Amino acid sequence: MRYLLVLLLIFPFQSARAAQPISISLAECSVIYNVVSMTAQAKGKPETQIKALRKTSDAYKDAAATQAKAEGQSDGKAYIDKQLPALIEKWDERWLSGDDVKVLSHMKENWEWVQYCGKLGKDRGLLPLQ
Repeated sequence: MRYLLVLLLIFPFQSARAAQPISISLAECSVIYNVVSMTAQAKGKPETQIKALRKTSDAYKDAAATQAKAEGQSDGKAYIDKQLPALIEKWDERWLSGDDVKVLSHMKENWEWVQYCGKLGKDRGLLPLQ
């Protein structure tokens, strides 16, 4: 019974990130940092902050291409570039252009993604930026 309880406690924390290659998760994090940079720019945040967010986005994208090659893609950059349009559309709708109800309905998962990207970036040596 205790084992079942442990499984039930662990299971909700599993997500689509676990089902997709790390290269795609890195690409998704790249898109998320880019979306956050657009939000920062729209809110009038300092240019240094916006540039740092975009630099972080680029670092994740480069890491995604390297990881894709390690996962067996002959051209990691081309593979990631092919994945980006769908990811950009997804996060634009979830963060920028979606109606308020849609954006709010994804708030918890969006925050989980931001936290995951931070942990993944630290694990991969992408954060803090050098």
